[in-house]
Amino acid sequence: MKTTTAPAAAARPILALDLGKYKSVARAYDRTTAQAAFDSIPTSKAELLRLLDRHQPALVVTEACALAGWVHDLCAGHGLVCEVADAAGEAWEFKHTKRKADKGDALRLAQLEAPGQLPTVAIPPARTRQGRALIAYRQALAGRRCAGQNRTRATPVGQGLPAPRGHRAWAEVGLRGVAQHAKPLTDCGGDEPWRGLLGLALTGYRQARELVDRAEARLDALARQDAGAQLPETIPGVGTRAAETIAAHLHRPGRSDSGKQVSA
Repeated sequence: MKTTTAPAAAARPILALDLGKYKSVARAYDRTTAQAAFDSIPTSKAELLRLLDRHQPALVVTEACALAGWVHDLCAGHGLVCEVADAAGEAWEFKHTKRKADKGDALRLAQLEAPGQLPTVAIPPARTRQGRALIAYRQALAGRRCAGQNRTRATPVGQGLPAPRGHRAWAEVGLRGVAQHAKPLTDCGGDEPWRGLLGLALTGYRQARELVDRAEARLDALARQDAGAQLPETIPGVGTRAAETIAAHLHRPGRSDSGKQVSA
């Protein structure tokens, strides 16, 4: 009985992907003939697996984007190298052309990779990427919390009332004092919508504060399990939030050749 084997790596194509939220474009690029076969697929893990099985590529290349992480992981799980292009690299000149299409993007990826000119970025493990996402979302929630405080201050000031002051104003006792001036928006007469706005601001602040607390509780638990996040906290002035951010974004410090690269 004959057995089939995968073609030698040199004879297998480069599979270049231009990833989209709903649809992705692929080019299977033959390095010997410079010919490229075109595919368009729905963006999903199942469809990408079918595409990999069909083309049996030597490697996969795609551009850095929100979808690149799971594509990189899927390829790695099937023994394939996945290179992720740095869109800010000097070789990425097509970004500045007047005409740009998904087919051309995918082809350009393959053409740059074939001679080894594709500028790439490091893709950290899924755990690290998810930690970064949680850190970023916590920061966004902290912004919402601050906006809620600012609105809660500004609304009574606009009515000649004293503004909440000091950290105690944001404790529950202080918030109840401010809430005495608030009403449900539907119960406000024509000359007091500000009371309804104050109620909305207080609700928004409380919700954001609760979400920040939940995110920070999870980040604290992750930091206790991560020696890399604990080490920066030994530096005077570096707290848990800064330490976990340093650890998440440095990932593997050894990949940087200088302090300048680390700071960048």
